[in-house]
Amino acid sequence: MAGAQPSDVVVTDRRPPTGLAVAVIVMGWVWVAWLVVLGFAADASEDTWRDAVERGLSYADTASAPFDLAYVPVRGYLAATFVVVSLWLHRSRRFAQAHNPDYRFRLSIAWTWFGWVVPLLLLWFPALAVTDVWKATLRRRVGWLLVPWWGCWLVMLWFSWTAEGWLGGVFGRDVLTDDAMVVGDSYLLSAMIAAISCWAWTVIVVRIRRAQLALVSA
Repeated sequence: MAGAQPSDVVVTDRRPPTGLAVAVIVMGWVWVAWLVVLGFAADASEDTWRDAVERGLSYADTASAPFDLAYVPVRGYLAATFVVVSLWLHRSRRFAQAHNPDYRFRLSIAWTWFGWVVPLLLLWFPALAVTDVWKATLRRRVGWLLVPWWGCWLVMLWFSWTAEGWLGGVFGRDVLTDDAMVVGDSYLLSAMIAAISCWAWTVIVVRIRRAQLALVSA
C-alpha cells in the first residue's frame, strides 16, 4: 500500500486511452438508467412481494416478478464495468507516469484494479487512484469535483446494498418483510444520487482525456 516510486513501473505506451474514456462515461450513464429501470420494475413487483410477505416466503421462493428480469444482467454488467473502468484507470496511470515521471503516486499501479474490490479499501482507494492520475496529468488538484463524484457514489452504494438486503440478501434466502415494499423508492433515489456522481465523473474523465490529448500534441 506504500506510495509507488517513479521507477516502480516501466512505461512503454505513451498513447492516451481516449476510447476507454468514452466507454467509462457511457457505462456510467447506462448504470444510472438501469437503476431507474430497477426502481420501476420493483414497483411493478410489489403485489408479488406482498403476497410472499403474507405467506412467509423468501425472495428466492417467490413467484417470478418484473424485477427478476430487470436484475438478471446486473452482476454481469457491473463486472464488465469494473474491467473497463479499471483498464482505463490503469492505462491512464501509465500514461501519467510516462509524461510526468517525477510525480510520486500514493498507491502502486495494482490498486487501479484491486482498489475497487478489496473490502473496506474500496471505500477510498479508487478515489486516491483517480486523484493521483488527475494530479499527475493535469498537475493541479481535483478540488470540489471529488465530493459529488465519490461522496454520491458511496451513498448510492449504500442504498443499493440496503435494497438488496431487503430482498433477502445476496442469495435471497431471508424471509421477505414489509421493507421489500420500499425497494423501488430506494432504487429511484439511488438513480438520482448516481446521476450526480456520474455527472462529476464525466467532468473528471473528460478533463483528464483533454489533458492527455494536449500532452500528446505538445
